[in-house]
Amino acid sequence: MLTHKTISALAIFTALAGCHSADAGRQYVGKWEETKQHVVRVKVRPNDGAHLADITSPGPFTTKVSAHTYPGSLKEGFLRVARDGIDDLTFAVDDRTGYLMGAGFEFARSE
Repeated sequence: MLTHKTISALAIFTALAGCHSADAGRQYVGKWEETKQHVVRVKVRPNDGAHLADITSPGPFTTKVSAHTYPGSLKEGFLRVARDGIDDLTFAVDDRTGYLMGAGFEFARSE
């Protein structure tokens, strides 16, 4: 038989678990700019419990800038961005610097 204390504890645990899941991935949301040449930009935004990553960068053999939007999801605390027919990108936020790390770049938050 459940006591009032047990029911209260379960209610608090459930509420806290719900708050945590709502915050999941919040550290990735925002605008990011690559720190060395400042030509690659990433904008991460929430999308129905997942994320979308808008990536703007020059092409490999041109200076023409292209923009693409890819779906992203959290896996083991990392943001995994699935690109069409290309390897997935994995991003993490460095706790020490606050930089977004991934795809061979480091990104600082931008306005």
